[in-house]
Amino acid sequence: VKDSFMNLGGDSIKIVKIMSLISERFNLKIPYRDFLKYDTIEELTKFIIKKSEKSEKTESAEQRIYKYYEHNSDNEYEEFPLTDVQMAYLLGRDEKFALGGVSTHGYYEILTKLDIKTLEINLNRLIQKQPMLRTIINDKGKQQMLKNVPYYKIKTTDLTSLDIKDVNKEIINERKRMSHHVFDVSEWPLFEFKAFKISESEYYLFIGIDLLIADGSSMRILVKGLLDNDIKTSTNLFNYKDYVEALEDFKNSETYSDDKKYWENKILSLPSSPGLPLKGSINEIIKPYFKRCESVVGNELWTRIKSISRSEGITVSSLLYSAYAYILGYWSNQPELTVNVTVFTRYPFNENVNNIIGDFTSVILVDSDVKNVTNFWDFAKKSQKNMLEALEHRHYDGINVIREIKKKKGLQNQAIMPVVFTSLLFSMDEEDNSTINDLGEIKMGVSQTSQVYLDYQVMETKEGLSVTWDYVEELFDESMINQMFNQYISLIESLAGENVVYPSLSDRDNSLVKSYNETEEDIPSTTVQDEFSKIVEKYPDKVIVKDKNGGITCKELDEKSAQICNFLLEKGIQQGDVVAVLGERKKETIINILGILKSGAAYVAIDPDHPLERQKYILKNSGSSLYIDKDFYERNSISNYSSANPQIEYDPSELAYIIYTSGSTGKPKGVAITHEAAMNTVIDINRKFSVDKEDKIIGLSSMCFDLSVYDIFGSLTTGATLVEIPDIHDMHYVSEIIEQEGITIWNSVPAVMDMLVSNNEIQNKDLEIDSDDIIDVKLEESSLRLVLLSGDWIPVSLPEKIKEQYENAEVISLGGATEASIWSIYYPIDKVDASWKSIPYGKPLANQEYYVLNYDLEDCPVGVAGELYIGGKGLAREYYRDEEKTKSAFINHSKYGRLYKTGDYGVMNRDGNIIFLGRKDYQVKIGGHRIELGEIENQLMKYEKVSNCTVVDWENDDGQKYLCAYIVSNEDFESEEMSKFLSLSLPEYMVPQYYERISSIPVNINGKVDKKKLQKPETKSKDNIVLPRTEMEKNVSMIWEEVLNISPISVKDSFMNLGGDSIKIVKIMSLISERFNLKIPYS
Repeated sequence: VKDSFMNLGGDSIKIVKIMSLISERFNLKIPYRDFLKYDTIEELTKFIIKKSEKSEKTESAEQRIYKYYEHNSDNEYEEFPLTDVQMAYLLGRDEKFALGGVSTHGYYEILTKLDIKTLEINLNRLIQKQPMLRTIINDKGKQQMLKNVPYYKIKTTDLTSLDIKDVNKEIINERKRMSHHVFDVSEWPLFEFKAFKISESEYYLFIGIDLLIADGSSMRILVKGLLDNDIKTSTNLFNYKDYVEALEDFKNSETYSDDKKYWENKILSLPSSPGLPLKGSINEIIKPYFKRCESVVGNELWTRIKSISRSEGITVSSLLYSAYAYILGYWSNQPELTVNVTVFTRYPFNENVNNIIGDFTSVILVDSDVKNVTNFWDFAKKSQKNMLEALEHRHYDGINVIREIKKKKGLQNQAIMPVVFTSLLFSMDEEDNSTINDLGEIKMGVSQTSQVYLDYQVMETKEGLSVTWDYVEELFDESMINQMFNQYISLIESLAGENVVYPSLSDRDNSLVKSYNETEEDIPSTTVQDEFSKIVEKYPDKVIVKDKNGGITCKELDEKSAQICNFLLEKGIQQGDVVAVLGERKKETIINILGILKSGAAYVAIDPDHPLERQKYILKNSGSSLYIDKDFYERNSISNYSSANPQIEYDPSELAYIIYTSGSTGKPKGVAITHEAAMNTVIDINRKFSVDKEDKIIGLSSMCFDLSVYDIFGSLTTGATLVEIPDIHDMHYVSEIIEQEGITIWNSVPAVMDMLVSNNEIQNKDLEIDSDDIIDVKLEESSLRLVLLSGDWIPVSLPEKIKEQYENAEVISLGGATEASIWSIYYPIDKVDASWKSIPYGKPLANQEYYVLNYDLEDCPVGVAGELYIGGKGLAREYYRDEEKTKSAFINHSKYGRLYKTGDYGVMNRDGNIIFLGRKDYQVKIGGHRIELGEIENQLMKYEKVSNCTVVDWENDDGQKYLCAYIVSNEDFESEEMSKFLSLSLPEYMVPQYYERISSIPVNINGKVDKKKLQKPETKSKDNIVLPRTEMEKNVSMIWEEVLNISPISVKDSFMNLGGDSIKIVKIMSLISERFNLKIPYS
């Protein structure tokens, strides 16, 4: 009575049986957790007595969980319903379902010495005894047992006269036919046996069976019957039809109702299935083809594992599941996941239940949390707890739970739980432990299940523990799935010893990651002002900065910036201070910035186009000692100050600048960058692309955007001329400047370059002489040699468009974060592969590192998506004056040192490049600007008419992103009033183009905003449209319809509310200019 249940060989199946018997005999329902807590007869007896004393209920037949049912011989051969799982199998044959178009099928090839004639006789006896071997599915979707069927003959072909090569050829041909055969369910039989005689004593046996009629536990009964020469054929026993009818009746029980309520609540927090890396799209597969990984854990190791598992109080099925979940988590980089666990549940409606062939399959959904596992056995205990809790509520089939999830997510035809765990580690009786291996040597086997792409099966054989994974060949890279499988086997085998072998990078992957980050280069630790002083000495009279009002030489810039510096020093500014500067794109701004840097202070640029409220916040938060604004020179008589540079020894570890980015709390956060960090990036880019005094850089970016840092610092450290553009929306002007000034380097977000090439295309049309003679806008002779694109997705079509217009231009993709000094990664775009969905992110810049890490901050295997972390010399010092945010974003990694957590996701490819996947959090990028949607929502919530809101980013047909605010309000509102309100506190790029009033914010089963249930904003209904009335309105309307791809358009509609953006404005302005010979200013 003191023996532990687990030490006696208990497992989850036996727990279910014992609890059912206790429930029946003592009228007492014991939760799994209590059974495991009191797992000796002594402790369990005390618990039962104590619990019985508290219960006032009396035992009666009605109170039993499972009622007893007799065999019903009436209407025995009439149709009866399919179970939930059978129905799922039947529907899965339909190709309209993802991973459908297949039958759920078991297939085996066995080398046997059994007599095929005896096997045939025993099979026919079984067919008579087991009605499910005589069952079909009729056209009503019901199953029907046939009273009489013909004698089944096992077709046998004599191949003894063939050589081994021809025998193998015959075997392969038969395998192709049978292994993925789809049985016609309306015709008997739903199984097939075939044999090749290959010697006088050996046969090669093929067995295929549709699992609609027999599950894994039934295969044992089938094997036992095939080997039993004395099988009794009596059929007047409780059969599968009786069972299904009892099961239908059971659905009216309180137990079923309670379990249904449990799962309806559970799905609200149930994680998704493991998102394993797939090489193709599930929805593109017409008919999946399954392959198998298989291995055997030898008896000695397996016996030791079982012994340790029992001593730890863990069933072997739970242990094997835990290892499976851990491997799945590692390879999907998903800390929380749900696995579809197969259960062969035979409810005790009759004593003959365990002797029936049929499909008793049900599924339970088991969730696991695989992060921060430090002790595998503790993790396995937690996994077992989850599994047993799911088993406790197994009466409401997981198939129904999956249907509910699909309904809530609007994914009716999708495969949402395609990863399966099936344990066949059970025996109905000690003497009934038959397996398919008893028929002979298994040479090949595969199972396939509709809407499943990875199916795990485990069983005990004479050799030990047999583990197989059946996977959809079209979806998984073979080397990757083999690596996963081998790591799983290594993990479970290691459980027999003291040191658990967790999955880690293969030697090949480890070598790739290591070499990928070998970026060390000798770049001096310096400051931009020190480097500029060298340029002044070399090229004093060279023009260094130009704007629309002219240019200044290196010497002039040096002297004028010294005057600013000397003024600041007089005011007490010193190293470590911060000085604000009005960030207009003109040469005075460059003078001011350099003057601030010469004083030893850091600069923070204030965008004049940003709302006053935001400007005030940045000035206050940065603690700026002074603000160099428009009236600064006049107020302070700067021209009176000395133009000689002060003798200051600059510290490269001091701050150079602070740039403010969007913040989730509703307030922007200041990224503080040191000189040595910024100069590491700048010098590296200058070296990589041979930037020198002959170059001319076009200044297109806001001074508050870190792309401007390279424009300024790149110019000041090489002598390249910086040509500042006051209004980037006038692309005709920009195009002219490129040619007039001989611009060699372009640096912008992709959208701005897209504006340029779009403008040039329109100008091309403008120069058309006749249909056969078109003049191209200056192309191969253009001076533009280097195009740097960063800050947002680069459309895959854009590089080719650039090359068409600027033939000599080298197009470079750059990436990174403001928090890591402009850029940290680059990719030269030589040729765009037609299969690419995005431009590769590339490789790290000098002295910088990029890591793809998982939830435990370990390296992801090559091909597995993870969060991108940046390391190296470019990292920001901090979020200015925000220790809490700094600590959460900048981590100290045990292996790689200080890293920045970007919030971006990516994947390392086998070719040694990272592929950028985008953000997983609440940040988006539009027009190169990083936007936290929470900041917009926080501002909207301040408006009196808004009771709740959410902001969503959408993409139009041209691939351009835009924002829509969905607002819950008790009052009517106009889009214009919302835009006007937000414009008071947010920059233009953060103001949504659309506003939709909704009754409530839809959420998904995880409580997050369900974007799928929010409709994309639409234009006004035809009833509200005011059509063009004059000829001019008609002509303008046609231009709008052409550019916006919307028809019809009301003349009262706002351009921005129709989805307009800066690129479309440029296109419309160009078309108006072309068709009406009229130039309209952007403003």
